[in-house]
Amino acid sequence: MPLPNSAGRPTNSVSEEKLVIISPHWDGIRNEFGRAFVDWYKRTTSRTIAIEWLDMGGTSDCVRYVRSEFGRSPTGIKVDLFFGGGTDPFLTLKKEHLLQLVQLDSTLLQHIPQTFSGLSVYDADGLWYGAALSGFGIVYNKAAAKYLNFPIPREWKDLADPRLYSWVGAADPRNSGTMHLMFEIILQGYGWDRGWSILTGLAANTKSFAKGANEIPKMVARGDMAFGLCIDFYGWAEVSEAGEDKVGMALPEDLTVISADGIAMLKGAPNAAAAKMFIEFVLSEDGQKLWFLRKGEPGGPVKQELNRMSVRTDFFARFATHTNIKQDPFAKPNALAFNQELASKRWLVVNDLAGTGLIDMNDRLKKAWRSKGSDAVHWDAMPVTEEECSRLAQTVWSDQVQKNRTLLDWQHFFEEKYRVGR
Repeated sequence: MPLPNSAGRPTNSVSEEKLVIISPHWDGIRNEFGRAFVDWYKRTTSRTIAIEWLDMGGTSDCVRYVRSEFGRSPTGIKVDLFFGGGTDPFLTLKKEHLLQLVQLDSTLLQHIPQTFSGLSVYDADGLWYGAALSGFGIVYNKAAAKYLNFPIPREWKDLADPRLYSWVGAADPRNSGTMHLMFEIILQGYGWDRGWSILTGLAANTKSFAKGANEIPKMVARGDMAFGLCIDFYGWAEVSEAGEDKVGMALPEDLTVISADGIAMLKGAPNAAAAKMFIEFVLSEDGQKLWFLRKGEPGGPVKQELNRMSVRTDFFARFATHTNIKQDPFAKPNALAFNQELASKRWLVVNDLAGTGLIDMNDRLKKAWRSKGSDAVHWDAMPVTEEECSRLAQTVWSDQVQKNRTLLDWQHFFEEKYRVGR
């Protein structure tokens, strides 16, 4: 296990309290919330506390670590909180009874809806809470788009256009919960067959698959690629830094989802009282200002802007002139009726299907895409139907031997599909 890194106050004595948080969040979030919570905790309790952040990689990596550790130590793993990664990880951990109940005062939740557009903003049973909201779209380099003589993509399917070969950026959904959710949005928005056809074309156009979704907007801003799948706050941060004349961010109007990015206490948390206070701080007005306001605004971040939409319904109207956020998430419901339960159930199988066919064999896919042409093959053909995917998720994927056999069958399927020179 890699050594945890710390944010906020360093540990000066053995008597100082400690909070251990596992998180796929980038350093800016860790630093801003670490600093602010340590100060807030001292003001509130007159005690000092240190925060240790466990960095295991992306969301999927963090979930794998938590599940593995609970497999060895079922009553607790000496970690207090899981912070970030969307909603799916918390649905998975709740289902496996790895979360601990946190009952919050109703006044803290009075401006936070329990659901929005059919999706949970926080768990009705009090096992996890949405810390911020996220949208998903396409970040683009305006100069590169002009050079390619290609219109700004407004829909996910635009990224599967063969003219964009080697100009698209994406990350591996097996490592990135953000990227996984965008893959799932495409599958639900276009349907299973059409969705995989678009994802296949997108993967064929990808210059390379980054490990983390946070790498994509920076690569787009540099001109390493022209377009990339991107979570909204990374895109807005790059627009703010590079300038609106250079970088843009588009949220596909009919096929995007505004969803919660969660936080939860893990079962057996060694410092449960402080962990609850951290959740309370994140959801409080003080915590929400860190997400939402520009750097330097009163109560806002000190060093790094986070550019996240607040879970509070009153925030956009109150602070619209003090933020880089361009839209009120509560002003318009999600156009896509996203099935959160379906996405959670088949999360691992979809990841492995994309990993086997689109990422691990990406060189073969690209060669076939260029050699055969985008219309010469049934690119929507997959080794399993949507119904079979759900069945595998509930049966085969819990048996490592059967799972490995299935993955080998899929590998043979894609080898044949991408074969050229026949």
